[in-house]
This record gives sequence, C-alpha cells and structure tokens, in this order.
Amino acid sequence: MNKLELSEPGNEGISPGVLKAREYADRIVDASESYELIIRGLGPAMISSINEALERRGYEISELDSTETDFDVPQDIATFDTDALPTYVAQMCEGRKPAVQELYADLLAQKSDPKKRAQLTKVLIGDTYRGLRSSEYESDPNEENIWAQAQNSQIVPSREQNGWMYRGNFGENGEDTVTRGSFNVHITPELITALDEYIASGAVKANYKFGAPNTPASPVERHDAISIYFLEKPNKKILDDLAQTVKPYVRGDNLLGEKVADGFYLSEIGSVQDKHIAHLIEVLDTIDPAFAKGVELEMTNKERLAMSEAQFYALKKTAELFGYKVDYHSVEGFTVELTA
Repeated sequence: MNKLELSEPGNEGISPGVLKAREYADRIVDASESYELIIRGLGPAMISSINEALERRGYEISELDSTETDFDVPQDIATFDTDALPTYVAQMCEGRKPAVQELYADLLAQKSDPKKRAQLTKVLIGDTYRGLRSSEYESDPNEENIWAQAQNSQIVPSREQNGWMYRGNFGENGEDTVTRGSFNVHITPELITALDEYIASGAVKANYKFGAPNTPASPVERHDAISIYFLEKPNKKILDDLAQTVKPYVRGDNLLGEKVADGFYLSEIGSVQDKHIAHLIEVLDTIDPAFAKGVELEMTNKERLAMSEAQFYALKKTAELFGYKVDYHSVEGFTVELTA
C-alpha cells in the first residue's frame, strides 16, 4: 500500500493540517503509534482528516480504534493481575500527552469491566511493542543516496514491498524462512555490498531487508536496521562470517532474541504460526475472556491473526502484568500458566 509522503510531487499548496493528518495516518498504518492514542485530544477537523487519509489507504476506522465497544466479552471476568500493573502503566504514561494519561487512568480504574479490561490489554500490548521497536538514532543525511545506490545495485536480486527493500536469495522452490536474525547497524553502501557479495557467493541461502528513508521503517527509526531471513539453518561458520561482516558498522545491542555477537541476534522463537495464535486465544478465553479479547484485537490485521517476534515479547510482558506466563515453541505452540 503506497503512502502519501510529505515530500511527494503534488503536495504543493496542500494545507499544513492535511499534511499533518497524512503523517499521522502513515504512523498508524506502520504501527508506530495506535489510532486511539493519536486521536486522543485532537479536534474533530483533524480527526476527520486522519480518517479520510486512512480510508484512502484502504483502512476502515473500526479496524483501528480499540476504544470502540462494538465487541462482545463474557461478563464472568477474571480478576487476575499483579502489583506491577499500575506501576507499569505509570511508566507508560511518563512524558505522554494528558489525553493518553487520561485514557490509561480510565482503563486501569475500570479494569474489572470486561470491555475496559480488553481495551487495556490491547493498548498495553501495542504500546509495549512500540517501546521495543522505537529508537532515537541520529538522522543520516546520506540515507536517500544509500537507498538509491542499493536500488541500482544488481549483485543480488532485489525487490521493494511496502516500504522495504529485500535483497538476496529468495529461493526457487518456495522455501520458507527457517529462522531470522537482526543487525543493529549503521547502513552504508559498503555494508550492503558486503552482504550482497556474501550471499551471491553461495555461502548462505538467505535474503535481508531494510526500510525506506523518511518512513517508520527507516534504519534510523529502528534498532533492527536490517532483518535477515535464512532459508536454511545457518551453521557456526555462517554466523561468524556475518558477525565479522557487520562488526565495523554496529551501532548498538538493543535487539530481541539470542545474541550471536555485538549488534547481531537470532530469533529465539522463529515465525509464530497463525493456528497457534488462534489456539492461544481459545485457551486464554477459558481463563480470562476479556484478556483473550484484547489479545485478539491487537493481533488481528485485516481479519487475519498475525504476530511478529516483537509482538510476542510485548504479549509476554503484558501477560506477566496480568498474572500469566506465556511461552512459545514453533512446534508445540503456546503454553499459558497462571502465576498470580
């Protein structure tokens, strides 16, 4: 889905308010901030402009607004939670605009109400996810040139999709990703060339992606500047080679998963299967229907259940606040234990 960039041709003469609404819409679409948190405290005209921009992108507002109450939750609500819940909510409110603080205060105060509990669950998972993914790296004045150079490089096949550039070996027989890794690196033409040449040599069967400039997917907006997808399980030599390749460009260690080397982590859980998410919600529904509904709302995207690794860690953290221990195995699926 193409976004309307603020700098694109044809934006001349458009009011700053409309451009700001489009910026908000882009942040919502890319999950950098949730719909309900963005619109809290905004005037009707701005909300209307945001809704119009979202509709032009093919989104129904009801898909995005977790403060709506048009869903059913059984009234036999579980009351499990921990002392850490209000403390964590207070941390999430620090430095936020008053409307966000008021939203959290309302949801926390009424967490015994099934719909409020479901909404609190959803908002906490979403906010925790964004906290895991957000970063504050310095902007790179060469970012657009680096992107353009990569577009023109033909060392390996490449393609662009939804604001990402994918490069490398995509498989010839529809191979699935067996595991993935993340690099917290400063992206340069030299690093792209080094990764391309390593993949082109046949040493590893993999592809990688990084985000477009001036978008929430941009490398300066994320800790995981590059994600690499392995089509075959990488051995120790491959991992060592990649660690040495990225070593000169490492900028930090804020990544999720199992550490391979500074700035290089492997996924601990792999890809979460949709059927496992559905079963998790069924299990949670027998324990805490409102919490289960909040999980379902947050993990549903255009009527499909999906969960990234970062969303799993956000769910795991949120579940702990409500007194549940949630783990995942790629074969067996999810397990849930009551700890409160």
